[in-house]
Amino acid sequence: MRFLFAFFLLFSCLPIFGSQLTITCLNGPNQRIKVVGFDDQFSRQPVLLADTMTNDSGRVIFNIPCNNILPVELRTSACFAKWFLEPGKSYQLAFSLPDSSLSISENQLPEILLLNLDSSRSCLTDSIMDFEKQLDNFYRLNAPFFVQPRLLANELTKFKALVQKNFLSNPSEFLSIYVRYMMAPIEEAAYQNKRAIFRHYFSAPYHFNHPAYVAYFKLFFKKYIWIVSNKTTSNFLLNDVNESASIELLNQHILLHDTLLKNDTLRQMVIIYNLTEIFYDKNFNRDQIEKILKHIARTKAITPTHGRIAVNLMRTLSFMDQGTPAPMFQLQNNNGKLFQLNEEKGNWVFISFFAASDRHSVAEVKALQKIAIKYGMKIKFIYIILEGTTEGIEAIRKYIPAGSVLLDDRQQMTTKEKFFVKDFPHFVLLDSDLDVYSTQPPLPSENLENYFKQTLKKTK
Repeated sequence: MRFLFAFFLLFSCLPIFGSQLTITCLNGPNQRIKVVGFDDQFSRQPVLLADTMTNDSGRVIFNIPCNNILPVELRTSACFAKWFLEPGKSYQLAFSLPDSSLSISENQLPEILLLNLDSSRSCLTDSIMDFEKQLDNFYRLNAPFFVQPRLLANELTKFKALVQKNFLSNPSEFLSIYVRYMMAPIEEAAYQNKRAIFRHYFSAPYHFNHPAYVAYFKLFFKKYIWIVSNKTTSNFLLNDVNESASIELLNQHILLHDTLLKNDTLRQMVIIYNLTEIFYDKNFNRDQIEKILKHIARTKAITPTHGRIAVNLMRTLSFMDQGTPAPMFQLQNNNGKLFQLNEEKGNWVFISFFAASDRHSVAEVKALQKIAIKYGMKIKFIYIILEGTTEGIEAIRKYIPAGSVLLDDRQQMTTKEKFFVKDFPHFVLLDSDLDVYSTQPPLPSENLENYFKQTLKKTK
């Protein structure tokens, strides 16, 4: 295993609400490091908090604003690690590059652990890591008991006493919620009383921005409104979605037929999340689901959090399944000639939708440059501008390699609608038949090059 150590040095002058991180990478200068947060824990849409390179001394300084505890990921080109930033604190940390035997996470990067090097200054993440080690050990030792609820309940009682002593005495509410909801699946398996579990874990207050709460929420309420609907003699869900596109009818029917979801705040969040789950069921009209989510976000959201989550979850939805033909289009290219997508049949095509005025878009266009040069003989790279000034476009034109195609669709926006582009940057990979291969490939700044390598290897 090769190791890359990053040190977060202690500074005396910290912002009142925020964390200052000074990172020194032992593998030298010009190493790109990003700090990524999430606007909400349901969609986990990334929010770029900081993005810079180490200087000639291998050092970089981040000042991350945070009024409350902020879950973030620190990302390099090869790996990422989780951390929980606390207002007004600094950290000395180390992380290592994993070897190829470690699993790849959902965002296509290997996940590793950050370690606190300052043993005299304990922090929230230390406590969470210690708890997760003990929780993993509990699962490993008691795996056979998960089909024997009585025996599992006995072991759980002992474990809860240990957890209470070591963790729940901590005054941090964030940690208490984290521990409680990470243990919830074990309690559900041990006691199997759905109503009691519901009362214990889903009575107010609701922690819709807490990662552990949301993780258990997704598990407990998986396709919940579908299950409620199937318990009735008539399947109201299909009609409420496909025919009426009505949040009012969904609310009414769940209230009538469900014995648990009586609270408006909780019920609407269950509906929002479940609509994004059934979105990919062939029996449901995707346009109608999007219509309901938009209606909630614009006028019917019970709280601002509900509206924000509805909007963010919509951005995660893909109207194009793998293997479906890509929508055809034609636009003037950067040489003034007519470009037609159907003429690229026989080539793999990577389409990058971006806004020249968006910092994240520009950063990804720059990161894509080397990859496009390297794979330009195997993949056709198409850059489509949807927003930005002429000056902004000219500034990034130098990052578009020869052989690639630059298209301007700022006026008609035809491709934005056809490819369901909801946010920038947005990428789509088409196979040699011009069928959709992926609408969510890795970002160029993360692991796109390795993704291309593995994808092309599979399709030979």
